Amino acid sequence: MSDVVISGYYGFRNNGDDALLLSIINDLKSKKPDIDIVVLSKNPRETERIYKVRAVHRENVASVIKELLGTKMLISGGGTLMQDGTSTKSLLYYLWIIRAAAMFGKKVMLYANGIGPLNSERNRTRTKKVLNRVNLITLRDEASREELEKIGVTVPHIEVTADPAFRLEFDEKASDGNFDGDKDYMLVSVRPWKENSCDFCEALTAACDYAYEKYDLETVFLPMHTKTDEEITEKIRTAMRAKSQVLKTDYNINRLLSIFSGMKLCIGMRLHTLIYSAVTCVPLVGIVYDPKVSGFLDYIGISNYCGADTVTKETLISAIDRAMAENAAEREKLKAKRAEFGEKAKRNAELAINLLCGGEKF
Repeated sequence: MSDVVISGYYGFRNNGDDALLLSIINDLKSKKPDIDIVVLSKNPRETERIYKVRAVHRENVASVIKELLGTKMLISGGGTLMQDGTSTKSLLYYLWIIRAAAMFGKKVMLYANGIGPLNSERNRTRTKKVLNRVNLITLRDEASREELEKIGVTVPHIEVTADPAFRLEFDEKASDGNFDGDKDYMLVSVRPWKENSCDFCEALTAACDYAYEKYDLETVFLPMHTKTDEEITEKIRTAMRAKSQVLKTDYNINRLLSIFSGMKLCIGMRLHTLIYSAVTCVPLVGIVYDPKVSGFLDYIGISNYCGADTVTKETLISAIDRAMAENAAEREKLKAKRAEFGEKAKRNAELAINLLCGGEKF
C-alpha cells in the first residue's frame, strides 16, 4: 500500500508542471522521509527516472484504480486542474480521479491548486459536488478561494498558501556557457493563444528590439512547453532585428532557475515563467491570457502586466520602461515576497502529512 498517489498534469514535458511535481515530492519527503509516493503520469518511465518514485500511466484505468484502492491518500495538484478553459474533458478526468478516491474511502487533498475558469454552469455544479467530498484544499491565490466560494464549495477546510515552486532551491552563482558575463539579458517566454494575431507578434518583436536598442538587453527566449511554444517563438525571433537566442528545453529545473537569476528582466505569459521570475527576484512584465496569471500577480502585489488580447507595442514598451526604471527596487520587493511565499508554501506539505498521519483538525 502506498502512502500517497499524486494526480496532475505530469509527464507531458511541461516545465511548469514538472517543477510543481519536483517541489511537492521534495516537500513531502522533507516532512516524512520514508513516504511511499505513486505518480499518475503520461510518461511513467521518465517520471520514475527523474523523480525516483513509482509511476503508472494516467490513462490506464485499471492501473489507476488499482493504485487508488491501494493508497492511503490522494493528492490532486498542483496547478490549475479545476478549470474548463482548456477543455471539459480535462476537468472531467481530474474530477473522476478525486471522486473515485473519495468513493474508495481514501483521504483527498487538493494541493496548492488554482481554480478556474469554470465557464459552464454544468461544470461548476460537477466541481462543487466532487470538491465538497474532499478533506482539505490548499490554494495558491485569493482569486481561487473566491472562485470556490462562488460555486459553493464549503465542506472541506480551505486555506490559501502559495505555489510549491516558491520552495525550489537553486544556485544563484551558477553560470552558463551561452551567456556573456558582461552582457545584460531579458528572458521572454510566450505561448500560442487564440492563434496569436499578427498584432501580438509584431508587438513582441518591437518590444524585444526596443529593449536591445534602449537598454542593450539581448533577448533569451524560453519555450516552457516543448514544441507547443516553439513555433510562435521562432516567428518572433525571425522578425526581430536584434540578436536573440533560445534556451534548451532539457534544462533541469534547478539549472533553469539559476539561468533565470542572471536575467535583468522577464516578459512572460505562462504562469510558471512568472513564478520562476518571482522566485529568482527578477523584475517582470506579465502578459495575461488567463485569470490564473492576473490572480497570481495580484496576490504577490505585481501590477506591471497587460492583457494578451489587448497588448500593443506601446503597452509593452511602457511596461519595459517601468520595470527598468524601478529594477533595483523591484528586486528588493521580490526578495521579500520570496521569503513570505516560501513560508506560506511550507504549509502545503505540513497539512498534507498531518492529514496522511491521521490529523483531521487544521
